[in-house]
Amino acid sequence: GAGKTTTIRVLLGLLRKNSGTVKIFGMDAWKDSVEIHKRLAYVPGDVHLWPNLTGGEVIDFFSSLRGGYDKQRQKKYIQMFDLDPSKKCNTYSKGNRQKVGLISAFASDVDLMILDEPTSGLDPLMMNVFYILIMRSFVKAIPDSISESAKVDGAGDFTIFIRLIFPLLKPGLASIGLFIALDYWNDWYNAMLYINNHKLYPLQYLLYNMLNTMEALTRISIATGISL
Repeated sequence: GAGKTTTIRVLLGLLRKNSGTVKIFGMDAWKDSVEIHKRLAYVPGDVHLWPNLTGGEVIDFFSSLRGGYDKQRQKKYIQMFDLDPSKKCNTYSKGNRQKVGLISAFASDVDLMILDEPTSGLDPLMMNVFYILIMRSFVKAIPDSISESAKVDGAGDFTIFIRLIFPLLKPGLASIGLFIALDYWNDWYNAMLYINNHKLYPLQYLLYNMLNTMEALTRISIATGISL
């Protein structure tokens, strides 16, 4: 309820701001949204896909929108997230739909990645894969010259890691901690599995049921033509 998703949608040019200035890469988020999207990847908390396309076709399509991609890197991420790309998207669970979004984002060579609760619906093993990729991104961003100059001065690998590399990784560790905290706060899946007493249901599970009920009523209304 803090407005983070709304803020992200303004940044992506999906919503028009009421006032102020919003720029990404020095470009206006609303007027230059097409050019901006060529350089960024976005994964929402609930990925919606085309039901008649396979997961692999959706990944290829998203990647092609950004002007090309590495097919081998794409295959590597598909294996890491244990996704079957040959299945139709309408057969995917929420967790598998999230995998499609994450694979499309990580397989693309972009300057900015915007993640809005991207691990929602993922099982713990796949969440660990995501955390590893986040930390690897932070490690790859550290210039090699830092460790090379330290070695010239006589520092060993352990000293370089503890005194130089580890402090630079703190933002990555903080990001993972934030994702874990958000997942814990928004968790409804474990309640569905293990809690039978309705008096003990957490707020997130009740809200999840309310949203599902509203979506079901909307679909029924559309299918029958009856206004509910």
